[in-house]
Formats: sequence, C-alpha cells, structure tokens
Amino acid sequence: MSQSIKSAERVLKLFEHFAADQQPANIKQLSEALSMPQSSTSMLVKNLVQLGYLEHRAQDRTYWPTLRLALLGDWMTSGLNLRTPFVNACQTIAEKCGEVTFLALQNGIFSQYVLVLDPALSRSMTIQSGIMRPLTRTSTGICFLSRLADEEIGRITRRINVDIMDESFRRSERAVLDDVNTMRRDGYFHADGFMEPGIASIAKLVENGSDAMPLAIAVGGNTEALAKKKAMILEALDTLRDTLSAGSAIANVANQQSEAFKRMRAIIDEQ
Repeated sequence: MSQSIKSAERVLKLFEHFAADQQPANIKQLSEALSMPQSSTSMLVKNLVQLGYLEHRAQDRTYWPTLRLALLGDWMTSGLNLRTPFVNACQTIAEKCGEVTFLALQNGIFSQYVLVLDPALSRSMTIQSGIMRPLTRTSTGICFLSRLADEEIGRITRRINVDIMDESFRRSERAVLDDVNTMRRDGYFHADGFMEPGIASIAKLVENGSDAMPLAIAVGGNTEALAKKKAMILEALDTLRDTLSAGSAIANVANQQSEAFKRMRAIIDEQ
C-alpha cells in the first residue's frame, strides 16, 4: 500500500472513530483508535485542525469534528430528501433572498466558509467552501470577534496585521473595535467592500452551545441589491437563529455521514 493511500486510510479511520464514538477525544485516545504513535497522531490531527475539519478544545485538550466535515457529503443527499433541517433552512434563506448565503466557523484568526449556497448561480461573490479570510475583514469574522473581550480583539488584530502579506487587508485596532461595537449593539453586522469593492454581506451569529465552536451565517452580494433587501435578509436570519439548534444539526449530519466514511474506506482497502 502506498504512503498516500495509507495516510488517506488513517484520516478516514479517524473520522469513523468520531462517527462511532460521538464524543471528543484526546491525542492518546485517538492514537489508540488509529493504532498509531502519539507523535504521528498529533501531526495528523494538527493538520486537520488547520484545514478546519477538527476543532481543538483547549479546556480539556480534546478534539472534535467541525461542521465543515459534517457538510462534506451533504450535497449527495439532496436528491433523496435526506438533507438536514439546518442545511435546508440555509437553502431556504438563499432562495428567499436570491443572494449567496454562506455559513462560517472560526478557525484561529480566520473565518472559514463551510457551506456556500448560490441559488441563482450568479457568482456575485467569488467565494467557495473551505476558503479562509481574516476575522477583521469579513462580516462573519466581526460576529466572531464580538464574543471576545476588547483586549483579545486587539491581540488578534495585531497578529493578523503581522501575518497578512497584503497591506490592503490590514486594519487599525480602533476601526475593528468600532465594527465590533456596532455588531454588539445591532445584533448583526453589515460589511460593505471589506474584501471586494461593490460587494457587501450581512451576518449574524448562530447559537451553537456554550462550549462549541461558534458559527455565523451571512447573505452577500451586490452592495445596492443587498441594501434594498436588508430588512428581508435580517428577518430570514432571525428566523434561522430562533428556530434551529446548530448543535443538534451537526450531530444529525455526522450520523448520516458515518456510513459514507465506511464505504470510502472500503474503496481504499481494495487498492
């Protein structure tokens, strides 16, 4: 078996472990489940965290799959009416508003898009699932920052300004804090021209449990079109926030994907 296939098998075996055990695990537990040295397991897990497929829970040093992993195969179930209520609700928002709708999670100092729905295939926004953008330069990122203390926001802003090569993406701490305070006051954030001129987005946090990775949902598109639809977009986002439990949605998606992981692993075993 080639090294690349062996690595793929380990990744799928790790995903299968979470699907079967359905609880966070530390490096020692994952090492035993994968029959791998702890050093190799640690490297594998850290790579998956960087890619946004696993979340690191610092309080107890455990790891847990993110929504990005759970949503990987959701498109396969759309024709079978098996899509989760959470994804269906996001699709409803996209169709009602007629604009690109995207779900994001926080991945370090970035906001990472894990679900992108464009009902009209308009491509008014050049984004795709998996892309990561600085927290200080996205509407969803400002939502995530609003949960933090001002001192922590300043630290993150300074780190982004050091790490980001493109100077046009850098922002002052004062400007970021002003946006965060607007988000805290209004309960949503309307960003205009943050990443692309003439493109805007409106975002809100999605409740996901006190100890879970935060999520945010946004609707984006042409600045003028979004301004005209702002009231409708906010109403749609409020409906999603008030009626869905993102935590249970993640669990439901993960359960539906466990069999898919097993089938994928069987294919690798045949190689």
